[in-house]
Amino acid sequence: MQTAVIPPLAVPGKKAVPDGIRGWSWGAFLLSWVWAIGNKTWIGLLALIPYVGLIMAIILGIKGREWAWQNKEWDSIEHFQRVQKQWNRWAFIIVGALLVIGLLAGIGIAMYEEHAPSTHTSQAQDIPPPAPTAASAPASTPFAQAFDEPLTHSASAQKYEPVFLSENDDGHLFKISSYPKKIIYKNTNLLDYLFEDTDMIGYLAFEKTYQFGENYIFIISTGENGNSCPATTYAFQVDTAANRISDKHEIDGCSENVETFSEGNTLMVKKEGNASIFYNGEVQ
Repeated sequence: MQTAVIPPLAVPGKKAVPDGIRGWSWGAFLLSWVWAIGNKTWIGLLALIPYVGLIMAIILGIKGREWAWQNKEWDSIEHFQRVQKQWNRWAFIIVGALLVIGLLAGIGIAMYEEHAPSTHTSQAQDIPPPAPTAASAPASTPFAQAFDEPLTHSASAQKYEPVFLSENDDGHLFKISSYPKKIIYKNTNLLDYLFEDTDMIGYLAFEKTYQFGENYIFIISTGENGNSCPATTYAFQVDTAANRISDKHEIDGCSENVETFSEGNTLMVKKEGNASIFYNGEVQ
């Protein structure tokens, strides 16, 4: 009695997958839906769906070669292998180029931010309406060095006088409030000239206020940078004679501790970074 050998039954609608076809596909994994279109493996378009893309890319890496063999016509196994090697090669080239571009862009942005001039230019504004005028860049010097240098700039009979403002004091020229965040002068909130959106600056703390003749220097801190910089401190000037407000000058450092020192026509503001020095009631 002879035993007949029955060949494996072919699954209707599917092409048999020969040895050497299955395996990991870097082209399918890295290029996902692009590879899927080129290999008529339409299920790979699921990679376009948010949160599904990575999972689908892994599945394509595992099953992609098998599906590509079944879904597209190939001249031979050698033809299939040659095309898939080209997909792998281009996947590495494209992804590698994107990584290099991203790295260079990150380095470029970091260098630009390090060397670009500060966006806190000194611009005075009328109250109201705002009218910017150009001024020179702020002067700053290390704290210890500042004490060693003569604190004089030009002759002036006036000097800085501290002003004590209270949130409950309605009789002063300026009315302050940490919440809601306001510095009211002639029925105008000066913070609207300094910040695009006062709701985005976090808290508002009034550090010190000085008067120099008709000029008032405000030193305030905000929480606009969150935990990365607990306190961002600014100085700005209000000229009550000309009805003008300067732009804000950022004090170097992120500490919540702010030190001030005044002598004659010179005011110094210091955190843990470089000190900023202001002469004759001007924030420049």
